[in-house]
Amino acid sequence: MFGHETGEERLIAERSNVLEADAFQDVLVVGAGLMGSSIAWLLSKAGCRVVLIDAGSFGGEASAAGAGMLAPGGEYREPSPAARFAIESLAMYPTFVRQFEKESGISIDYRKCGAIELAYDHEGWRALRRRADTQRRFGISAQMLCPSSLSALAPGLNLEGLLGVLYYPDDACVAPADLLRALRAVCECEGVRILENSPVEKIDAERRRVMVRVREQRIIGRHLVLAAGAWSSQIPVSRLGVTTHIPESFPVKGHLVGYRLLSGSLRPILRNGHHYIVQRKSGFTIAGSSEEQGGFNRSVNPERISEIRHAVGSFYTPISMLEPTREWTGFRPASESHAPTIGRVPGTNVWLAYGHYRNGILLAPATAHLVSHQITECAPQVTGR
Repeated sequence: MFGHETGEERLIAERSNVLEADAFQDVLVVGAGLMGSSIAWLLSKAGCRVVLIDAGSFGGEASAAGAGMLAPGGEYREPSPAARFAIESLAMYPTFVRQFEKESGISIDYRKCGAIELAYDHEGWRALRRRADTQRRFGISAQMLCPSSLSALAPGLNLEGLLGVLYYPDDACVAPADLLRALRAVCECEGVRILENSPVEKIDAERRRVMVRVREQRIIGRHLVLAAGAWSSQIPVSRLGVTTHIPESFPVKGHLVGYRLLSGSLRPILRNGHHYIVQRKSGFTIAGSSEEQGGFNRSVNPERISEIRHAVGSFYTPISMLEPTREWTGFRPASESHAPTIGRVPGTNVWLAYGHYRNGILLAPATAHLVSHQITECAPQVTGR
C-alpha cells in the first residue's frame, strides 16, 4: 500500500488478520510467496479451508525479487531426480499460467523465449559441448548454433571473440509480479484467508492437529505447510512438546540490475558464465546476478552492481553505456542439502516446501501439485469447506 493509511484502513487491516477464537482450519500455510500461495490455492480448490500466513506482505520477498527465468538448461547439468522434477515443472507452466489468467482475469507475461549460452574461450566452449551432450540424454534440448547466425536471433550480442553458442529452445521466462497478482486474486476467490504482517512464533504439532501462535492468536489446523523460504528453519517446530529438527534454510543474497529498453528488443535469455540478461514484455531488462552468504542484509553493494554491469555489458552491447533504472537484492532460499526440502515431517501433519534456491519460480507448479496431492491423499483428516 502506498501513501498514508487512514484510521479506517488500519482498522480493516487489523480485523483482516483476526480469526474466530480457536477456529479449526483444514490447512495452515506459513509463507505467502509463490510457493506457499500456489499450494494454498490448490488445496482450497480441493475443498479445504486454508489460512495463508506471512510475516510480511503477500509475495514480498524472494518471489517478487526474482528475475523469472524458467531455465532448466542453465541449471541442471547431470541427470538427477531434481532435474526430472524441474523438467516436469517447466512442462506444467503453460497450463499453470492459463488457469491463473482465466480465473483471475489478469494477463501474465509468460513466454517460451529460449536461452542462449555463450562461450568466449576454448575451455568454456568445450565445457558447454560436454554439458549439452549430457543434457540431451536426460531430456533437455540443447542445440549448437553458429555465432554468425545470432544477428537476427539476438541483435546487440558482442560477436567479437565468440567461439561457441548453445541454444536452449524450451527455456522460458515469466514476470513474477504478474504471477503474484493473479495468485492473490485466485486465492481470495477460492476463499483462502490471507494473514499478512503476522509472524509465526512457533509451530506445535500434535497427533491430529497443528497449532501456531501469531501475536495473541492461536490458530489450529489439521495440517500445516511450512513454505517460508530462507526463513523456514528459523520457526521452531515441536512434536508433542519436543523440538524436532527440520533441514536448515538460509539466505543466499543476490544483486540484480534493471534497465529500460525498447519492448521486444531482446527475445531470448542470454547467459555467460554466472551472468544473465532477461527482458520483460514491457522492455524492462534484468541483469544478474551475484551470490553472497551473509545473513539477511538487504543493502545494495555498489561494487556488486558495478561488477554485474561490466560483465553483462561485455556481451550485450545495448546496455553497456546505459544507466540502470533500478538496483535491488533478493534472498534465495538455500538448504543444507543443496536441494529443495519437500515432504512430511515424520510423525506429524507438518509438510515442508522450501530450499528451492535459484529455482523457486521454476519449481512452483510441480511442488504445489506434489504437496497439495500428498495432503489431500489424507482425505479422512481433511474436512472440506
